[in-house]
This record gives sequence, C-alpha cells and structure tokens, in this order.
Amino acid sequence: MPSTDDGKKPFLKGYEQGLRDGFNEVLRLVSQGYSAMEVSVLVKSKMAVIHRSVETMAEKVALGEVPTGRDRPRHARKVTPHASYLVREERPEEIFEIAKSLEASGARTLCVTRMHPNDVRERHKMEKAQFLWLTQSADVPKTKGVATASATNLVSLVSAVDQFVKQKGEATVAVEGLDYLVSQNGFEPTLKCVQQLNEKARRRDACLLVSIDPDTLGTREYGLLAKEIGNEV
Repeated sequence: MPSTDDGKKPFLKGYEQGLRDGFNEVLRLVSQGYSAMEVSVLVKSKMAVIHRSVETMAEKVALGEVPTGRDRPRHARKVTPHASYLVREERPEEIFEIAKSLEASGARTLCVTRMHPNDVRERHKMEKAQFLWLTQSADVPKTKGVATASATNLVSLVSAVDQFVKQKGEATVAVEGLDYLVSQNGFEPTLKCVQQLNEKARRRDACLLVSIDPDTLGTREYGLLAKEIGNEV
C-alpha cells in the first residue's frame, strides 16, 4: 500500500475492511448452500438498505461499542430465561453466546441453524447443545445430537421444536437462518412459523432467541417480526 498521511490512513483502513466484509459475506452465503440466484437477491436487498447499516455503525461509534476485532467479546446483553428475543446482528454470533450462557445456568439448548452444527459447536464451545440443521441434503451422515429439517417443511420444524420444549427442565431455542427460510418460503409463511414457535415456547416457559439482520428485511416485515417476538437485544 502506498504511503499516506494520517488523515487518509483511517479512510483506507475502513475501505479495506468494507471490501473484506463484503466478500466474506458472499463466501459465507455460498458455503451455506445458497444458490447463485438466492445470493444475488440477498446481496441486492442488503445494498438497497446499506444506509441503515451506516447509521447503525454511526450509533455504535458514538456509544463506543465498535469492536476492534472479529473475536473480541461484544458487550454483554442481558436476557431472562423465560422470554423471547430478537437478536439484532449482521452475522449469527451473539445468539449462540447468549444461548451458551443460558445453558451454563442449566437450560437445555436446541439450535436451529443453517450453519453446520460442527462449526457452531467448535466456535462457541456448545458441546451439550442439540441441533436442528436446516439442509436440503438427503445424505447427511447421522451425528449424535444433530437432526435435520427441510427449510420448506415448516410444519415439521415447528413440531420438532415443540417436542424439544415439552421435555423436562428449562429450555432455550436459538433460531438462526431466518433469511434462508424467507428465501425458501416467502415472508408470510416464515412469520407464521415464528409465531407458532413463539407460542410453543411461551406455553412451556422456554426462552426463544431469533437471530436477525434487520437489513435483510423491509421496514414493514421487520416491524411485524419485532411485534411478534416482543423483545430486542
């Protein structure tokens, strides 16, 4: 990189980080099995509301909450074990940290995720958690503590979560991959699925966590989702 004065260096550093984040996001989507068409739709939707991401970052800068590295712990977010929360985040990271903290307090944990369960277990040290992996693959090897679910079979997904929360003891259900469910089913069926999950959790006094990047939804859609869940962190 050519030499620059002190005023240019912060700009170029931010520019470089922005490029890295953009390409890493595309790689993440491809690695999770999204088709070229799905990646195109998701990227275009994020670009259309990129100003919202900039505004959010500006607020974090003002509050001194900007992380200096990917693995540096973020500020703690307090949740209660018997409520439902939207976890606002660009990538599904903090949802698993919150679930792990509840697990440490004695709660059973079910992670509904588009990410590979082994990756989540390794990164977040969640050896005790059970997983419901959203995948369209029919030849997934059987793994202890891991079940699979089709993203287009929302009835089966709700049923699996219901069976988990019905078991004895406190329970936490962490749902990641909502953008994938929307891409496969549309927003309205996905919202109905979230409503049913929330109802099942409330009946059993379980904690429901739903990871969401607000920029992947329109203002109306996000408002409906937030209204249904009731709490945001």
